[in-house]
Amino acid sequence: GLLGGLVSATLAAWREEFEEEEAGERSAAPWLRPWQGLLALFSLGVVGFKLSEGASWSRAAYLIIGTLSTAGLGDVVPTTSAAKLFLACYAPLAVCAFAR
Repeated sequence: GLLGGLVSATLAAWREEFEEEEAGERSAAPWLRPWQGLLALFSLGVVGFKLSEGASWSRAAYLIIGTLSTAGLGDVVPTTSAAKLFLACYAPLAVCAFAR
């Protein structure tokens, strides 16, 4: 389903990055790589929450920023089972990746 696709896309991106590092390939702009990963992680979360909850783009972005920063203010929370499941899987992966 949706969650499986999101997780497999994230894992594929990480695997590709790892293989590039192992092969010794360098990016033309090495400072850009962390920002690309963060943007992909943020986008994945916003789209996933929007689709699972039906929230507006701004509410989805606000919740994902709170999740990534581990602030979790509690004013925007998932209400559907799909959104709760998505965030239960996304949050630990996102926080670990963000901390990296």
